[in-house]
Amino acid sequence: HCAIGVGHIAGKIEKLGNELFYISTVPEQTGPVHYKIESMTEKSVMFTNRNFDFPQEVKYVLEKTGVMNVTLKGNGKEDKTKIRVEQLTFQKMN
Repeated sequence: HCAIGVGHIAGKIEKLGNELFYISTVPEQTGPVHYKIESMTEKSVMFTNRNFDFPQEVKYVLEKTGVMNVTLKGNGKEDKTKIRVEQLTFQKMN
C-alpha cells in the first residue's frame, strides 16, 4: 500500500487481486471511490472509474520543473490543477 495526500483530498494505491487501484477519499462521498490504473509511464499515471459521476478519469503528469499536472475528467467536465511536488505527501502502508 502507498498513501498519497494533496491538501484535503487523500487516497492510497492498493493491489486488489491482480490489479492496482487508486482509492480516493472524496469529502462529498460517504465512502471511498476506487479508480483502476488504466495506463502508467515513467512520468504519468491515469486512473479510471467509468461508473462514478465526476471524476471518471484522474491523470497525473510530472513535469521536469517539479510540478505535477492533475487532470480530472468525466461527464463532459474537465478540471486541471498544478501541484508542486513538495506539496505531495507519500506514506508507505503495511
